[in-house]
Amino acid sequence: MENEVKKTENTGLNEYQKLKEEAVKLGIEGHHPMAELKELVDKKKIEIRLKYEYEVSGKLKHEYKLKIARAEIIAESESLCIPIDLPEKPTELDLAKARKTLGIKKKEPKPSPETLAIEASKRGYYLFRNLEQEDVDISCIPGGKYQIDLVPNKVHVLSEYHIKFFRQRAVVPVMGRVPRADGKGENTVRTGSKPRFTFEHLGEAPQESPFGVVLDEKILNKLLQPS
Repeated sequence: MENEVKKTENTGLNEYQKLKEEAVKLGIEGHHPMAELKELVDKKKIEIRLKYEYEVSGKLKHEYKLKIARAEIIAESESLCIPIDLPEKPTELDLAKARKTLGIKKKEPKPSPETLAIEASKRGYYLFRNLEQEDVDISCIPGGKYQIDLVPNKVHVLSEYHIKFFRQRAVVPVMGRVPRADGKGENTVRTGSKPRFTFEHLGEAPQESPFGVVLDEKILNKLLQPS
């Protein structure tokens, strides 16, 4: 019986010694009872595992981010016909250099003649009405730069070019019947046109005013006051 007790004690001492050595390797200091030391070791192992998993996850996310950025840069370089040499696994520096190369060589599109005319012409306040469908908004981008959203019965800032553009383009053909040259019957032909919209000029607007519906109550009160 005594030998069995000593054997159990020796086994316990050996386990504690191994646990103590493991604790030292994990950075756990101080003297602790067996049960407490075991709990500290288990907690430390869990902490290390979670930290490792977090770092691996972060690394994978970062690698995925770099992969997506690389694909976007290559797509941009192909669309611009600018060759870019990027490694399969680029660094942030590789991507920054590639972006810089594209930024230097990328050419901004020249503004269209319509856009230049819009920017050069005077701006004014206009009350818009839709004669064709009185409650329907109209949206378009003459020249390709400035989107114009016309709301019926609202005051807008527009350029003189816009007004000319709409008066020329926003028309409905008027058809009529006219005698044929050979005197044999009539032909249906376009005899004129009528406007789809009207723009009542209410006053000049500052040249820096943004195009579109006017929301400033002070300006509206001044423009729409009874004459």
